[in-house]
Amino acid sequence: MSLFNNLLCLPYLVVVACVSGEPWYYSEILPAVPMSGWVVILVTCVIGFMISTSGFGLQKLVSATTFLVINNMTKILNIILGIVFLNDNLPGGISVLGCFISLGGGFWYSYQTMQLNEQRRLERIEAEKRQVEDIENRRTSSPPNALLERRPG
Repeated sequence: MSLFNNLLCLPYLVVVACVSGEPWYYSEILPAVPMSGWVVILVTCVIGFMISTSGFGLQKLVSATTFLVINNMTKILNIILGIVFLNDNLPGGISVLGCFISLGGGFWYSYQTMQLNEQRRLERIEAEKRQVEDIENRRTSSPPNALLERRPG
């Protein structure tokens, strides 16, 4: 699926490259890339593919809402990492506050989801206990040979 999605974007990539005039510089730029540059490009491609395929795998495991919350939280974390490690600047304090509110909402959603899952687990355990008790009560309340004593008449 990831490969299919990436193939779908290739025509747009070619159009944008041609409109911006990039293909005319390839003959100058590509030979100038050192071997370490090609290694970095290859590693980046592999990591990007792994992120993409793990995203599709995650979609199969969690609800759509959980996937969107995770997706948004990773974007906010990327912004924060850019600020901390790359000295990116945000337009103002409101943007920083928005990032932290978004992260807080994601953490709150995760906490509430964990609480709900724990409650459902406990309810399942209680239901299983009641089923076992019902089976035990039926065994003790009916005589063991009750089926043999009934004869069509």
